[in-house]
Amino acid sequence: MEILALVIGFIIALVFVKNIGGGFITFFVVWTIAIMLSGIVMALFGLFFGGFLFVAVIVAFIWVVKKIIVG
Repeated sequence: MEILALVIGFIIALVFVKNIGGGFITFFVVWTIAIMLSGIVMALFGLFFGGFLFVAVIVAFIWVVKKIIVG
């Protein structure tokens, strides 16, 4: 995941510097900010996806138990 954040940040910084302009320092500043933001987004995605899986497992368990009891 960290490597993905580095690659996404690199692409964002490269596009930013090519389109808007800037030098070597600007590239690394934008890359650092983009890495932080992409890391936060991936963490939130993992949190929501994990929560969804947790709820799905609970719902499936309740459904199976209900099927066993009811018949």
